[in-house]
Amino acid sequence: MRKDYALPAVGLSLKILASVYEDCPASWLRWCDQHGTVIPTGAERAAHEAARADRAEAELERLRKELAQSRRKMTDKKVKGRRP
Repeated sequence: MRKDYALPAVGLSLKILASVYEDCPASWLRWCDQHGTVIPTGAERAAHEAARADRAEAELERLRKELAQSRRKMTDKKVKGRRP
């Protein structure tokens, strides 16, 4: 049985892949680009974007804490420098 079907005129192909879709493990027909890379479904893109946003928010929080700590250290140095 053929595993893919190329559509060179549009730069796409179809492949049968064993995967899980909507909690159902099976062989699914998936669209691929001209390099054979599976094109994600809307749900897969949304999950990827949500994970990316979570990582970005965690990095932002880490940087905020680092900045606050640096500011405290700078303030402490300034206060110590003013003491007689």
